[in-house]
Amino acid sequence: MSEVTFKIEGTVLKKCEGSADVIEIPKGVTAIYGWAFHGVSAERLIVPEGVTDIDRAFLCSKIKEIVLPDSLTVIGESAFGGCELLEKLVIPKGVTAIGSGAFGRCLSLTELVIPEGVVSIEDRCFESCGSLLHVTLPSTLKSIGEKAFSHCEKLEELHIPDGVESIGKCAFENCESVKAINMPTALSEISASCFSECKALQKIVIPENIKKINVGAFAGCSSLAIIEGLDGVAQIGS
Repeated sequence: MSEVTFKIEGTVLKKCEGSADVIEIPKGVTAIYGWAFHGVSAERLIVPEGVTDIDRAFLCSKIKEIVLPDSLTVIGESAFGGCELLEKLVIPKGVTAIGSGAFGRCLSLTELVIPEGVVSIEDRCFESCGSLLHVTLPSTLKSIGEKAFSHCEKLEELHIPDGVESIGKCAFENCESVKAINMPTALSEISASCFSECKALQKIVIPENIKKINVGAFAGCSSLAIIEGLDGVAQIGS
């Protein structure tokens, strides 16, 4: 274990260096600069109350557990991107926004609950979370971005809330272990390559509100044997 040092200007944590079993960010810090924990190693890291917004702060760190404060409202772009050792993280109930790539390549993360109040999951948010088995999405969710869950190969089950109105291209491509996916009743079209290469997917029921299925939406779904509800679809991509 080496000594941990912090570079703090005012209430902004600019840089942390070193490693320890447990790292506790000093009280009084309200913001964390991008890449502040790049390469830092720890079993557990505690973020103090008062921090409201995290953006790129833990990008490519080597931390196994991060404890976030109840004061946090925004998880910004690439906040935990490339945290390949991160195993445990609880998103506080006050979080309302999760930025693009926020958890991309968190290779050791197995389970996550997105709290009520979050309305959008941005592009590539959970891309290549190869160990993710379960994710709980909130009823407040309205949109899921492009490649949001792309290459989550071990994701076994997925319930998309009925209020979701848009799902981006390739959002669930290469989710090879998902056997069943529900289509939300607020959705009007299925985007291109949305569920491509979901090799374990066996059955899809298309709600009557869906009028368009874009090209390659279910390409490579080699186990897909039943698609119900196609009669109401006006346009299907070639």
